[in-house]
Amino acid sequence: HDAYLSQYLRSGKRKVAGKVRTVEALRRDGTVFPAELRVSEIVVDGNRFFDGLVRDISERHEMEKKVTEYTAALERSNQNLDEFAYIASHDLKEPLRGIANHVTFLQEDYEDALGEDGKRRVERLRELALRADKLTSELLQWSRLGRAALEMDAVDLNRIVEEATESLADMIDEESAEVILSSELPIVNGDRSRLSSVFMNLIVNGIKYNDSENKQIEIGALPHGLSPKGRRCEVL
Repeated sequence: HDAYLSQYLRSGKRKVAGKVRTVEALRRDGTVFPAELRVSEIVVDGNRFFDGLVRDISERHEMEKKVTEYTAALERSNQNLDEFAYIASHDLKEPLRGIANHVTFLQEDYEDALGEDGKRRVERLRELALRADKLTSELLQWSRLGRAALEMDAVDLNRIVEEATESLADMIDEESAEVILSSELPIVNGDRSRLSSVFMNLIVNGIKYNDSENKQIEIGALPHGLSPKGRRCEVL
């Protein structure tokens, strides 16, 4: 660095003075460590001096190394998740469609023998198979949650809640629960799949963490920009 400072004194061109550089430093025991070097210029009574400050940044370098390794591991994990989701969605679709088709054959060929209760159960089985098929189609997209672009569109939340309630019908019946729409829900601009997941989770949690004998899950909407107490708030 003496050469750099001599050049600076001759030409006025800074290479180290007033700058922070990352360098390799040598300890007395012979070990090398990463360090930050800051060379400052001081003028006292017309005399120019330079001082150097060396700071050991081994800990920071080690942390940066761990972050890099973690990021690489996360990328590998995301790639594995994508591959799993693709295989799972592909392999699950065929048996689910087969179930739906066989249920349709039952309805067509043995409708008279099923009886009213049998017809209702078979129709419910067909609906669940089709719903599961749809969910597997969305599996790949969900595996990329947070990395894939949002598919923004006009979404009718009334329909979203209706579909979520239909999918959870068995759970709702078993828990003697009821999903109530206390008001008409708006049409919003958002990602349909993720909004569907939000309401599915809210309904499930509303049932799961409710100790009442008759569980009621009430879903409604407030006027745009108003909180429950009528104060203005930003809607996110």
